[in-house]
Amino acid sequence: MTAQEEEAFKKRIKQTRGIISLNGGFGEFITWCRINQHKGLGNSSITKWIEALPQWPVDQTETKISRLEKAVEDYLVFRINKPARRYNDIEERFLNTQWYVYFYYPEPPHETKAEFGRVVINISSKGEITLQNIHDGVSPGYIGEFRVTRSNLLIFDLTEEERGAHLHIKANINPGVVPSEVLLGAFLSNGRFYISSGTVVFELRENHEKLYPATFSYYDAAKMEEVHLYIRQYLTSKSLNYLRVPDKVFLLDKLADARHGPPAPSSTRFIEVRKPILFISAPTYSVEDEKHYKEIYSKTKRLISNLENRYSDKIDIRFYGFRMEHYNRLEYQNVLGEIRQTSLFCLIYLTKAVSNALIELGMAYGYAKNIRIFARESALPKQGLLRHDSITGSHIILYKFFDEPLEVVFRNIQRNLEISIEQILKIRPVGG
Repeated sequence: MTAQEEEAFKKRIKQTRGIISLNGGFGEFITWCRINQHKGLGNSSITKWIEALPQWPVDQTETKISRLEKAVEDYLVFRINKPARRYNDIEERFLNTQWYVYFYYPEPPHETKAEFGRVVINISSKGEITLQNIHDGVSPGYIGEFRVTRSNLLIFDLTEEERGAHLHIKANINPGVVPSEVLLGAFLSNGRFYISSGTVVFELRENHEKLYPATFSYYDAAKMEEVHLYIRQYLTSKSLNYLRVPDKVFLLDKLADARHGPPAPSSTRFIEVRKPILFISAPTYSVEDEKHYKEIYSKTKRLISNLENRYSDKIDIRFYGFRMEHYNRLEYQNVLGEIRQTSLFCLIYLTKAVSNALIELGMAYGYAKNIRIFARESALPKQGLLRHDSITGSHIILYKFFDEPLEVVFRNIQRNLEISIEQILKIRPVGG
């Protein structure tokens, strides 16, 4: 085969591929081929043809490409005679709309950097779906179709034939407000050669806008401003928004191992709210040691006041220690929920005590937050999270005190917290 013959065959293949893409795409074409018993005409097969062209004789190549062209001709006749799909009233309102779709995005190749992604979904006036994915060289684009079920679920079935990738998205809709400006849903994907699932936020955009995929991280505060604060807050936690199904096969008696893994790195803190939050935790007021707790309470309030005077325009401070009233379960869940959005967690533990503060510490540890523990040696247990030798992660620092006066202790706490706050502000400026 000469170079000119090879180039001519490649041009015919490219033209045929373009016809398929403009007429339902390879997903619909392959479905038609399967029904009509045409084999070996998938996008991946055609790619292999192109790679093998220099080794094929001309007559063999002509036979293969002619077979593809004839199949496409028959497919186009089928599409022309195919009755148009009829959409119900709710589905029709989604036609000719475009959306930004936000989700947790583990950046390749190692997929440990904490970011979230934004892709573009277009629904044409004929109901055809295209998804423009993030341009990372790994995540494919998709085409497909949608439908709305009787239970008010908006469902997308999307494929990328060349890699065999499939994406399934479901979102809840309010039939009284269609389409609403925001939809919440979930996805299931094998687009990166493993199964992953997570939550998504749909944001309706005006049709005249030019939309583009993107990724966002709290390391880039200016770019983050493109995304509404409420969407950023919704996607605050990797553990709430993303799940990668293990790619190993487990025996039944080893199934528990599927949930085990190394501690979450500090990079998985993920997106936080507009201003970094410092969460200060401490044992609550004690009737048995009222005088001592009143003194610590007074100095803690002064510490907070000093920090607010210096950083009020840059950080928010949360403090629920030494409370006189009891929180009910729901109210305390809201307290714990704030730890999800925390940038810096501080535990002041100067007297051994059974306290909700230790629960809050466990929450912060589980969410891989930046943690600073200020404790007297006499209050520390022999083992556990409060012992320095048990701490596994550079984002946790334990400061020990011995017999120093409280005035000295709190000066040290303030100085070290200011250093930590400055570090947080360097990587996450206000507005990120």
